[in-house]
Amino acid sequence: MNQRTEFVITDLESLDKVILFLRPYFKSNTIFLFYGEMASGKTTLISKILQSFNIFNASSPTYAIHQSYAAHQLMIHHFDLHRIQSQAELESVGFWDFFSVQDYLFLVEWADRIPKNHWPMSSRIIKIEIKINKTNHHRSVFVEI
Repeated sequence: MNQRTEFVITDLESLDKVILFLRPYFKSNTIFLFYGEMASGKTTLISKILQSFNIFNASSPTYAIHQSYAAHQLMIHHFDLHRIQSQAELESVGFWDFFSVQDYLFLVEWADRIPKNHWPMSSRIIKIEIKINKTNHHRSVFVEI
């Protein structure tokens, strides 16, 4: 059974509690799948995750689709699949080839572009969904482990 935890985010500092919760899962062979509408804060949360690895030059790979970072003994791959329109397009950018290496951590924005049963079964999958509360503009971050 999956554990689902909610965090209410009222400001950027509130994201620190999400990072602390996720820290034990920042390991190789782990895939973080990010879900949420446009401008919900997916890239902001990923930037905070990267900062926890002392990576401060992170940029959104919206147009490049992929950005990688070296952190300690781990390669971190950040994908933004927003522009991906088909599985064939995903294949053409070599997306699945990145999974052949074991010492990786994946951060995937717009993970809904890939069917759930396509993710490697040998990887730990962590789902993160961000929802905007339209009334007070706070966000809720749901983490499913």
